[in-house]
Amino acid sequence: MIKRVFRGFAKLHGAEAPQNSAVTLTAKTVWKENNSTSGMLSKATFLPFIKSLRIEDYEHTANLFLNLFDRVRFSSGLKQRTDRGGNVYYWGAIYRPNGNDGTKIMANPELLNLVNQYINGKVYIDFDLDDLIDEGLNQQ
Repeated sequence: MIKRVFRGFAKLHGAEAPQNSAVTLTAKTVWKENNSTSGMLSKATFLPFIKSLRIEDYEHTANLFLNLFDRVRFSSGLKQRTDRGGNVYYWGAIYRPNGNDGTKIMANPELLNLVNQYINGKVYIDFDLDDLIDEGLNQQ
């Protein structure tokens, strides 16, 4: 059964809705240079990583950020794998109502940290990869 919070019921009975301490990161606040407290990506290391990706891996990374933006639910932990090119990546299984799906997560420490913080409910993502790159190049 899905647990739902009914605001009217909570108001009538004096119970408050549960507080969520997750931080919503934008394309500006995700950068450590713009946000020293909750920034998770460094422009000096993450932008060269994105630039070095093959087109297939770039597409997977763009889809990953779209999934994070859509607040999908990962159904299990990340599983380490190696692709045909010998690159290490992690597979994140995603729960979908009509069947499970998944996404490839390249083995970058900052990206893995961001995804793990998302999985643990500590951050939400309010941007896609294009927004992230635009903001990253904005003040270099």
